[in-house]
Amino acid sequence: MSSVAGSGGYWISMDADAIVAATTTITGSIGVVFTKFNMNGFMDWIGMNVDKITTAPLADLFGTAPLDPERRKLVEGVMGTLYDSFKTKVADGRGRTPEEIETVARGRIWSGRDALDRGLVDRIGGFDEALVLAKEKAGLDPDKDYPLRVYPKPKSFIQRLLEGDLTVKAPALPSQAALRDWAEENLRAEVLVRMPDVRVW
Repeated sequence: MSSVAGSGGYWISMDADAIVAATTTITGSIGVVFTKFNMNGFMDWIGMNVDKITTAPLADLFGTAPLDPERRKLVEGVMGTLYDSFKTKVADGRGRTPEEIETVARGRIWSGRDALDRGLVDRIGGFDEALVLAKEKAGLDPDKDYPLRVYPKPKSFIQRLLEGDLTVKAPALPSQAALRDWAEENLRAEVLVRMPDVRVW
């Protein structure tokens, strides 16, 4: 786990043989959220009325009107089922009971260190530690380098910068070697005209 792996991030991690998180990872958030817009006040404010026709009594469950008691009960039932399923899967993945997981669930968020203390992750570390652990779990020599393929191929800092993708935060400025590799791959110069008596180094 890197910076944030809460809720869905924890969901995709929970079946792993081991989970590695950074000390400052934000994780946990074992819970279910349902969000719905209630536009009645806005519609009244702008003076708009909405007429609707549905083919089934609950077809407009996700409409813009507030939930009536019947729909609220239905949504809460579905959320309860999803929550119990989430909690049970976490318990199975962590070798614990759903009751034990309940004490750290209900949408609570934890730092990586707190998650380790509560048994939600196995180790504190970063990508390198996770890679060593994966090698160990696979029965490989943890000190040997193996080919590693990352999909999709990550864009370099320069590529992101040139494409205007400033929303992606670079973990650090690129190394001189990374810049040189990028330049060799992307900046190709071809001599089209050479001035006479000009020395080309």
